[in-house]
Amino acid sequence: MFEIGEAVWVGALGDYCTAIVVHASGLWVAASASGEVVMIDPVSSQGQVLAAGTGMAVSVLGMAAAFLAAAGQDGVVSLWAMPSGRAIDRLSFSGWIDRLAWSPDGKVLAIVVGREVVVWDQRIVARLSVETTVQDLAWSLDGRRLAAGVNGGVKIWSIEDWDREPEVIRLPTVVVRLAWSADGRYLAMGNQDATLVVVDWGAVDRPWVMRGLGGKVRHGWFGGGRLW
Repeated sequence: MFEIGEAVWVGALGDYCTAIVVHASGLWVAASASGEVVMIDPVSSQGQVLAAGTGMAVSVLGMAAAFLAAAGQDGVVSLWAMPSGRAIDRLSFSGWIDRLAWSPDGKVLAIVVGREVVVWDQRIVARLSVETTVQDLAWSLDGRRLAAGVNGGVKIWSIEDWDREPEVIRLPTVVVRLAWSADGRYLAMGNQDATLVVVDWGAVDRPWVMRGLGGKVRHGWFGGGRLW
């Protein structure tokens, strides 16, 4: 038996909640299927509407130390400064956006737009072609590499030169989840065919392949140098 704590904020969204993130300052941000984005201060119990409902769902929220990103059905990525909640930019694209990822330092945002990855660093600095649907994005922990899981393997770009051709790890399946080890040495790939593949960055041609899983790998992370 457990007791439910006292509610710090009670409010109504126009539709069901689609995403929740928490800022390092303790502020909560929630989004809904009707398009609202609300920032909640649990100390003052006040809610601030960052975006009013448009009738089009917000699919994903991305939080960094200095920024909040929200995107969804309308193809717009909205950006706010954190923790103030001040609007700073709106990026408009064609098509539903449901994946984005901040670099570890919270300064660079990668956005999946159809069959390309758009990179924002105070402005759009790169459009990376992937020729197929991107299933997952993962930054290496040092922020130097960005990996995209796709049908047929993984593409990996260097932040030092977005125009350089990406390194490619080829697999006969769809890569649906990615995780880097903290030291950047290992990259793990959870795949549609219920395999888990781990590569050593110094020997990508000799991957470790784990089979016999009950289904495709949906989540994974490295902790203490080990994959969980």
